[in-house]
Amino acid sequence: MFVKLWMSKDPVVITQEQTLAEADTLMRQHAIRRLPVVDTERNLVGIITRTDIMKAKPIDPPPDDTGMAGQIPVAGFMTASPITAGPMDPLETVTHIMRQNKIGGLPVVTHEGTLIGILTESDICRALMDILGAEAGGARIELQVGKTARELYETFEIFKDFDMVVRSVAVYPDFSENQQLLTLRVQGDGLDAMLDALWKSGCKIHRIMVVDENG
Repeated sequence: MFVKLWMSKDPVVITQEQTLAEADTLMRQHAIRRLPVVDTERNLVGIITRTDIMKAKPIDPPPDDTGMAGQIPVAGFMTASPITAGPMDPLETVTHIMRQNKIGGLPVVTHEGTLIGILTESDICRALMDILGAEAGGARIELQVGKTARELYETFEIFKDFDMVVRSVAVYPDFSENQQLLTLRVQGDGLDAMLDALWKSGCKIHRIMVVDENG
């Protein structure tokens, strides 16, 4: 899974010559917490967040063009040369970087530095929901299976035998010393017969939940 599949494309941006008041207004209008700062060629030069604005001048109600914040340029309070992601970076790698650095979003840039998107915590949550098939119908099954490739292969052969459609697969490898937890979303008419076959194969069904189309 790569960043480009989940990033928000064409994010709202601001230039470093614009003011904190303008940044504040854009964030409020679009209900966002950060703005990439770009030059006239849309090359990334920095990022400014809601926290940056509050540190500069914690005003409530929001600053306007007649106040101090209406005169202070973004350049003075943005983070220059921020950490970025590339469109082909693995999603898990970028998530780890965000967690390590305690940041809620990364601008996504090309090799030349042109801004093409932004990846936020909300995008990662959306990706997780899609990967786990949270909005798919059918049945959500958790299986305790052995850690060998053979045992995984035999489990999927059972799904094949009963013509079940596998909508998503997630593996938690360290469930126990000898077993991993396999979570699947499946659809098909042979659910009951397939569950019987899984039990007979030695798989332990940890949990099963039949869900509608809304998850």
